Amino acid sequence: MIAKNKRILVFTVIGITVLATAGLLIMKFKGDRGTRVPPVKKVPVETAQVKMGPISAGISYTGTVVSNNDSVISAKIMGSITSLPVKEGDRVKKGDILAVIDDSEYTGKINTLRQRVNTAELNYRFLDQQLSKYQQLFQAQAISEQNYLQYKLQRDIAASQLEEAKFALREVEVALENAYIKAPFDGIVNSLQSQLGDMASPGKPILTLSDTSRLKVQVRVTETDLEMIKENMEVVLASPLLPKNLKSKVAKIFPSAEPQARTTIVEVPVPEVVLKPGTSVDVSFLTGNKEKTLVVPTGAVEVTKAGSYVYLVKDGRAVKKPVTIGIKSDNMIEILEGINEDEEIITSNLSKVTDGKEVYVFKREGGAK
Repeated sequence: MIAKNKRILVFTVIGITVLATAGLLIMKFKGDRGTRVPPVKKVPVETAQVKMGPISAGISYTGTVVSNNDSVISAKIMGSITSLPVKEGDRVKKGDILAVIDDSEYTGKINTLRQRVNTAELNYRFLDQQLSKYQQLFQAQAISEQNYLQYKLQRDIAASQLEEAKFALREVEVALENAYIKAPFDGIVNSLQSQLGDMASPGKPILTLSDTSRLKVQVRVTETDLEMIKENMEVVLASPLLPKNLKSKVAKIFPSAEPQARTTIVEVPVPEVVLKPGTSVDVSFLTGNKEKTLVVPTGAVEVTKAGSYVYLVKDGRAVKKPVTIGIKSDNMIEILEGINEDEEIITSNLSKVTDGKEVYVFKREGGAK
């Protein structure tokens, strides 16, 4: 019985050993045929061969139509708004009435002031004529110098009173003119800040008027693309609101970038007055077309303030190579110098790659390794 149990134990141990050995062989066999797990210290990357090919360069952004001049319109006199004949989006011509301010206070004064001017003018003319007579009498020594100077003083006082009356009348006339607020230029009512019946006062906005004589599109361009955009570069503007695409050119590149967004404003004139300020427009910067040039995937190029660079794979390690880039399409970038055709370039996981770092190529363009 004991011998029988020993034989069973021996066979059991042998069976377990055989199964374990077979399992190891199967795992090794699969490991030889499948993808091996890279060492932990190596960075897994995808690569592609640098190739010559065509590239149609165009950088697309969405911009916003803005006016060359936005003027905040406010009243020059105080009073309630009795008429507001415009609404947001209305096109107006220079001289069109935008708003009317209650002028009852001034219409009540103007007749009184006109009468005051007439009276002062009659008084001045009478005293001026009298002074001429007294001057002759004084020259004939018929009256004393003191009497002559008294008449002259009365005439001068009348002249001063006439000027004061005219000034007061002019103030009211200007106020009446200012009660009618008119458009200073052709434009579009961009926004209304006041309503009918509101109290208007100097400096308080009633509406904003946008000058439509020179509209432009402002585009916020990233640092990566900015180096490929130049002044006078051709641009195509597109919008569902346009009957056709419009051709224009880059007019201005702002000298400083926004630090947080890391974008720079580029301005493009709108050649035809067909869009309203605030409208979104698709902007395509035409950077060029080439039939045969060195191209790499966009994701393979790192762009920094110090310059642009790529990573090649040499003997299992990443090699950082500075490059000069040319035109750019949606997914490819032209390389002017720095690398050669058929070199192997890293296209993924660049954030973990450094110069000299060991890499594991788990996929090449065209198939897995």
